[in-house]
Amino acid sequence: MGQGLADAPTSARTSAPTAASQEPTTLHRAAAVHHDLIRISRAIRTQAGERALSAGQMSALWTIVQHAPIRATELADRERVAAPTMSRVVASLERLGMATRTTDANDGRVSLLTPTDDGRAYIEGTSSRKSELFAQALDRLADADRNGVERAMRLLADTLCELTPRPSNGACAGEMPPDTGAAPNTTTAGAQPTSTEGEGD
Repeated sequence: MGQGLADAPTSARTSAPTAASQEPTTLHRAAAVHHDLIRISRAIRTQAGERALSAGQMSALWTIVQHAPIRATELADRERVAAPTMSRVVASLERLGMATRTTDANDGRVSLLTPTDDGRAYIEGTSSRKSELFAQALDRLADADRNGVERAMRLLADTLCELTPRPSNGACAGEMPPDTGAAPNTTTAGAQPTSTEGEGD
């Protein structure tokens, strides 16, 4: 008679964990990563000062600076949010004096969004301060740890973009984020970091 399950070596019966036993560990790790990202977000918001914008406002304003003049519908598409959500974000940026609407000379029914001087200055100044904060943190790490962090963050960002439904313009394809410290301009192509946050996030 062949060897039964009861006679099999203990290691053979326990060496292969099931998917069900792995899932809690994966979820726990995911929650820990999410928690650390929240801590990072709070730290950079503090660095931004009293006029800190929400994640949704910051991302939308950066896109406006990069692609102005831009239609509201295109902005919503690039930001991957519904039009009503983007309308609320844009309205909040207008109230803050960060963006303004103009009428398309070729189509009076279309509104175009452009940054104000304050909006452009906010993006440039905030990006610089945030980049300085990241530079200070990275400088405290050993070379191997710093390289590991950079590689892990890029892989995580790329993977999250792959999991996020892409708009037709191919956004999220390795675009420079607003925290790089690079001066925004209207000729840079690509898409900004994914943001689905609304005005109050």
